[in-house]
Amino acid sequence: MAQGMHVDGERWNLPRKATETRRRLWSHLYTLDRMISLALGRPYAIADQHCLTKPVTNIWVDEMNSDEAAMAQPRPLSDPTPSIMSMFNQSLAQIIGRIQEKCFGLDPPVYDTVLNLDQELLKWKDELPPYFSLQNPDLSLDNETRPFLKWHRLYLHTNYHFARITLHRPYLLRNSIVNRFQYSRKACMESATIDLQSRLSIYNVELVERFRWGLGSHQLFNSALVLGIIGVRSPNTQESYGIIEDLEAYCEKQTSDLWMNEFGLAEVKVVQMCITRAKQLRSNTHDISSQLSSQLPMQPPAAVDYQFQIPEPRQPMPFPPEASIPFQPYFEMPNANIWADPFSSFPQVGDFDMWQEMINTIGMDNS
Repeated sequence: MAQGMHVDGERWNLPRKATETRRRLWSHLYTLDRMISLALGRPYAIADQHCLTKPVTNIWVDEMNSDEAAMAQPRPLSDPTPSIMSMFNQSLAQIIGRIQEKCFGLDPPVYDTVLNLDQELLKWKDELPPYFSLQNPDLSLDNETRPFLKWHRLYLHTNYHFARITLHRPYLLRNSIVNRFQYSRKACMESATIDLQSRLSIYNVELVERFRWGLGSHQLFNSALVLGIIGVRSPNTQESYGIIEDLEAYCEKQTSDLWMNEFGLAEVKVVQMCITRAKQLRSNTHDISSQLSSQLPMQPPAAVDYQFQIPEPRQPMPFPPEASIPFQPYFEMPNANIWADPFSSFPQVGDFDMWQEMINTIGMDNS
């Protein structure tokens, strides 16, 4: 901003080529600011009301001279250029900024606000062109002339899943007598599962290419851990069996990578803690069930006579408005509030003692 990057090049009467380059650069800076803010729980640095920028257009002028760039026209969305990702990334970053502002500010959010922001994310997803679609994307344009497209797709998808997981993560383990937070649990599991699959798919490309494109939110410490938490919380469900298998495959891929950094290896260790705890809880449940079945004699079910009159259903008690419901963590245990408190964040990735204590806390009511 000290260099005037927050002011569009047209206002400075700059050449078209410089203007388009500045727009892309500003888009990346803006996205980075919003992603860091959401990931670290810190206020973002760029205020929209202080900026006079214009959105990126689908045009690539880097290989043109000044005269060609001045006459060039933006391409339609059906003909993507390397600038295409910046267009959608910036619009997603604007939603991420609103998530940070409304849900992770000084005041705790109303759950309706979370659902409204989730609708904004879903609307952004539905407006993506077919080659960026989150479900069965059109891969017909992936060719030698557009090698960037598959990586741009990865970046956009992982940015979206990271934003949606972070939005709903405070409600992952929060309790409700009417099960009103089930939507957030489903959203977390859906995005975390898809995001983990996309991360596993990266290993199918050559190592040199992975290093070249190995930046982005797909490296953030989020989706694998969320799945591990779900596996520990509900170790005996059918979904948990599939989650644990995927996490084991992910850990195997990570540990077999000769160039894995310390951050990635620390993530693997925490995920392995979740896997071990989920299997332990599952084994304890099976042992208890076996003991009960061996101790109780088998008896035929007794006949029941339902000749009494069924009472009329009672009218439900009026439920207080959502804004007046006080926040209650799911567990009355040390460190359990970190999964339900929107102002809390994950511990440092290398703080294994804290992770082990918290993972054990999640499964205490299952043991």
